[in-house]
Amino acid sequence: MSDTQRKTIEIYQRLNSANALVHSYRAAMDFGIFEALCEGQMTATQIAEKLSLASEPVALLLDQLCETGFVEKYADDYAMSVLGKMLPKQFAQLGESYWSHLSDWIKTGERPIDKDALIDSTDFGIESIALEWMGTPNALDVIEVMNVGKSRLGMHVVDLSCGSGIFGAAMAYQDKDLKITFVDTEKNLERAKSTAESIEVMDRSRFVTADPVAYVSQNPVDLVVIANRCSKMSDEQVASMFRSVAKNLKKTGELAVVDHFSEQKDAFVNRTKAIELQLRTTDGKLRSKKEMTGLMYANGFCDAMYSNLKSPPGTHGVLVAGKTT
Repeated sequence: MSDTQRKTIEIYQRLNSANALVHSYRAAMDFGIFEALCEGQMTATQIAEKLSLASEPVALLLDQLCETGFVEKYADDYAMSVLGKMLPKQFAQLGESYWSHLSDWIKTGERPIDKDALIDSTDFGIESIALEWMGTPNALDVIEVMNVGKSRLGMHVVDLSCGSGIFGAAMAYQDKDLKITFVDTEKNLERAKSTAESIEVMDRSRFVTADPVAYVSQNPVDLVVIANRCSKMSDEQVASMFRSVAKNLKKTGELAVVDHFSEQKDAFVNRTKAIELQLRTTDGKLRSKKEMTGLMYANGFCDAMYSNLKSPPGTHGVLVAGKTT
C-alpha cells in the first residue's frame, strides 16, 4: 500500500469518526441524556430505564460520549464532567443555530444576520459576554508581554470597548500606580464595575459611557487597549476607531490590540473562526497580523510589534504600536 493510499484511509477514518461523534452528541441532547447525568452518576441501564431507551445502544452511546469530554466513566457509572457542568446551556447546541445557515451563505454570499443589529445584541455578542471569563489568562499574558508594572509603569490606560474590563482591571491590579478608564455602553460598564470591585481597583478606575469608535479622552493617555473587538468590525469601523484612539494618546502613547489572528498555530480553528465571523457578525472578519498592521499604519500608528499569547485557548495575540509623530 502506498503512502497516499494509507493517508487517504486515515483521513477518511478521522472524518467518519468526527461525524459519528457529532451525531452521538446530538442524540444525547435529543434524548435528554446530559440532563439526566446532571442529576447524578448512573449506570447505562439506569439511564435507559429513566428515559425509556434501549439499554445496549445507550451503553455504546455513553462510551462514545466519553470521547467528547462531556461525560466521564467510573467503573460502571457515568457522570457529567466538569466541562459539561460548566458550559452554559446556550452553547450546548454547538452552534447549530448559525452553522445551519452555512449552505445559504455559500450560495448567496449574504450574511444571515440583520445588518442593523448591534454587536452586543446578537447571539454572538451575548455568547461572547458569557465567555469573557475565559479571557483572564490572556489578560495576564498581555501584562507579561508588555511588562506592565515594570518597564511600563504608572500609566494612564483606556480599556476601550471594555466589556467586563478584565484586561484593564488586570493591568491596574498588577501596577498599583496605574490609572484605568473603562469605556463602553452603560450596560457593559456594569460588568466592568463588578470586575474592578472584585479585585479592588475601584479607587483608580473611571467609567465612561461612550461609543468606543468615536471616544474622545479628556486628557491624553499612555495606552489604549482594544480586546476582542476588532474582529467583529469592518475595516472602515476599525480605521475610524484607530484614528480616534490616536487623538487620545500622548506623543509617546501606544495602542494594544488583542484579538484572534489568522496566523495562530491551529489552522483548522482559524478557518472555522473565519467562517463563523461571516455567519455571526454584520461586518466582522478574521484578520492577519499584516492586515491589522496595515490598518494601524494607515490610521496614525507605526512600529507595530506582535506577540502570541500562550495561554488557552491559544488562539490570540497582541499587536502593540506606537503613535506616529
